[in-house]
Amino acid sequence: MSFEKKPVCFFIRGSEKGQSISFLCNLAELPRRGDEISFPFIDAYLKMSSLYVEEIRHIYVNGRIETTIHACGRDSFLSNLTQQAIFERELSFTELWSMSDYNLEEKLRGLYGGKPWTKDYILGRSTEKSKRKD
Repeated sequence: MSFEKKPVCFFIRGSEKGQSISFLCNLAELPRRGDEISFPFIDAYLKMSSLYVEEIRHIYVNGRIETTIHACGRDSFLSNLTQQAIFERELSFTELWSMSDYNLEEKLRGLYGGKPWTKDYILGRSTEKSKRKD
């Protein structure tokens, strides 16, 4: 069995304001949203090589499908909170692209409290042990 490799365009946003890189590569299998991927060759420019897939787009152009993948250094939990803040109009796209990851995390903490990067927070679990009265 063989898998045909397809050209995929990657857009990767760095952790510093305005820092990004894009490149084209051939993949036999596409990553899914939230998957962690690694490109060691971008480490010299972005100071990170492990990334998380934020968005995948497939566009039909001139008889072929073009695939574009957007990735960044944040994990999917933080990305989901970011999307929630945008949906609730607590964060604009202009604001998002102009702030560092640290400032974004601080803003999300202010909006949603707690530690937004923990699974317990996302799943609505209390970090304190519940006490039952018998």
